[in-house]
Amino acid sequence: MLLHDKQFGLFIPEDQIHTKVFEAGKIITEKFHEKNPVFIIVLNGAWIFGADLIRQFPHICEIRFVKIASYSGMQSQNIQQFSGFSFPVAGRHVIIIEDIVDSGKTLQYLYDQLKPLQPASVFTVALFQKKIFRNNNVQADLAGFEIPDVFIVGYGLDYNELGRNLKDVWRVM
Repeated sequence: MLLHDKQFGLFIPEDQIHTKVFEAGKIITEKFHEKNPVFIIVLNGAWIFGADLIRQFPHICEIRFVKIASYSGMQSQNIQQFSGFSFPVAGRHVIIIEDIVDSGKTLQYLYDQLKPLQPASVFTVALFQKKIFRNNNVQADLAGFEIPDVFIVGYGLDYNELGRNLKDVWRVM
């Protein structure tokens, strides 16, 4: 499949993604079912994963969104945009939903922004986590897939705004 100037090949089919989302939902439900957590979905990439994951949590919860951008094309960079936390999290159990942990910079940035707001706990879940060395050692508490250092699109992830709608996940060739 051609997106802009890059060719992509099938990497992870839809059924495998749904299995991982279901498994993550079970783990989060067991851990947070009596804690009225605040789910924070990181936009833009995690919105599809977040919606599917939260539907696996059949308990009272709050759902919020933050917009953060650290990608330009296929390159992970420093944080370029952050909408901030315009809602209270003090004393609350926060679950950050991310699409992919690449360098760990986004998660570290979110931790740094949350810490002064004094949440009771912060738990992170990502659908994908790259198997790469991270200078900051920040990783998701729960990751659906450990993947090599490849660029992927689909299921919310994009390449210059194309590919988010794909049901499967595709990798650059």
